[in-house]
Amino acid sequence: MKKPLAFLLCLTMILGLLAGCQPDTPPETTGGTSAPTGTAAPTQEPQTGVEGKIVLLYTSNIRGDLTLYAQVAAAKAKLEGEGATVYLVDAGNYLQGGAGANSDRGLAVYNLMDAAGYNVAAMGPLEFVYGPATTGLPYHSNVTKYFTQAELYRGAEELEYRKNAPSAEEAILDTRPAKDPASFQVICSNLLQVTDYGYYAYEPNAVLGDAFKLGFVCVVGPELMDSVQDGFLDGYILADTVEAPACDLLVSLGSEMTGDLHILPDPNGEPVIGAYLIDPETGAFSAMGLDLSGEDETVAALAQEAMAAASPVVGTALINLNGKDSASRNGETNLGDLTADALKWYAENKLEGFAGDVPVVAIQNGGNCDQFLYAGDITETDLLWALPFSPMGVGILYVTGAELLETLEAATQTADCPGWAQVAGLTYQVDTTQPYDAGEEYGDFFKAASIHRVTITSVGGEPFDESATYALVADNFLMNGNDTYYTLSEIKNAHPELYLNNGNGVKTRDIVAMYIREVLGGTVGEPYSAPQGRITVQ
Repeated sequence: MKKPLAFLLCLTMILGLLAGCQPDTPPETTGGTSAPTGTAAPTQEPQTGVEGKIVLLYTSNIRGDLTLYAQVAAAKAKLEGEGATVYLVDAGNYLQGGAGANSDRGLAVYNLMDAAGYNVAAMGPLEFVYGPATTGLPYHSNVTKYFTQAELYRGAEELEYRKNAPSAEEAILDTRPAKDPASFQVICSNLLQVTDYGYYAYEPNAVLGDAFKLGFVCVVGPELMDSVQDGFLDGYILADTVEAPACDLLVSLGSEMTGDLHILPDPNGEPVIGAYLIDPETGAFSAMGLDLSGEDETVAALAQEAMAAASPVVGTALINLNGKDSASRNGETNLGDLTADALKWYAENKLEGFAGDVPVVAIQNGGNCDQFLYAGDITETDLLWALPFSPMGVGILYVTGAELLETLEAATQTADCPGWAQVAGLTYQVDTTQPYDAGEEYGDFFKAASIHRVTITSVGGEPFDESATYALVADNFLMNGNDTYYTLSEIKNAHPELYLNNGNGVKTRDIVAMYIREVLGGTVGEPYSAPQGRITVQ
């Protein structure tokens, strides 16, 4: 089955099934079928006469604003006290954004949604950004072991893991506690048409109620592919059809594609809280006001505890910074630009003892631009996640233009090369149609026997000169010859006077944090919205 045909068949099936979900009486609406945008104001007058009715209380785009859950829980309890059957649902984008969500990769959010009494949560685009959700990879020491999203939903047993392990013999063991399954359903239909099948979330849909059944679906489109982490499908359900649930009223969360009632995220990115009043006799629904002046003490205490434990905020990203392996190990990424810019700025302004007598170029290996930084708060945890392997501080090394060229040539020797050079202070071209001239074996790689693939087009805005001297700043991981960087260790060992070390105390991710605060004023914005044209790949 080809992708377009598979998608058409899935969509046709949904639309065909919707005919059986329509209420007998056409629904009455106020203000249309889409949820109003913007956070519901606490001063709204609540609608009276809810006894015996269904209230669909909804949130959307909360994005880590943990304080809102206490207001929602209080509003739910008040409506239930007035005799309503209340279903609390989220239309997506709850798992990432603020420090309270980012620091523990969504654990606090799940706990708060459990405590507030959610019934259903749709998966918005930002639910797919963490992938397996573990900070650090096995070869990066697993500094902290987080729950995967599947474990957040399904629960997990207690886990013992190695933490900050310089070697297997010196491993520090830590324990991640057990987690109960979530009390609410997480749904999504037809997440991505990345194969001949549609990928679902943990549940394809949900149905609430006995006498009058509310059905819930969520459809998220294929535009996500460029901004999801590798491995994001782990733990999800795979199916070749999309089926709408049998119900009296079908609610589409976060999508206008299906359903009698649509609840959409705010297009301006603001949190949304609202409610619909549903008559179970007729299926008629209308938007209603909410009293958000209350606060559930238990939920509020949990939110305060989570925010107090959150990682310090370094700054705010207005855009997504791409750390996908397939991008950062084969070409230029905006995360690579940001990191290399920070290293170059640090060498020119902060590295004690550097004379600043020659042009500075910076290299950051693509293997350490490892994960995305997403729009929202950038915490220290996020930087550890995005730049996990920078334990050795940084150094600056005087190199000739010819040595710099060989360094870049070697860094392109394979597809998905972890040594691929993200750069600042220079531009270069890579002709991947030319074979790499592999010389002497060097660990898992090979030295460059000749230069066939790389051409440096400029340094510091000036023509490149093979005989000139340049100051190269990079993580000491590269200075010590790791990945493809044999040239740097050979120069450093043969001529230690050409090398200046900043010590191990200031790491690459620390320098990126300084750069965001001191140079960018705390905001990573439009200049880094896309790669800046430093690398051209043929």
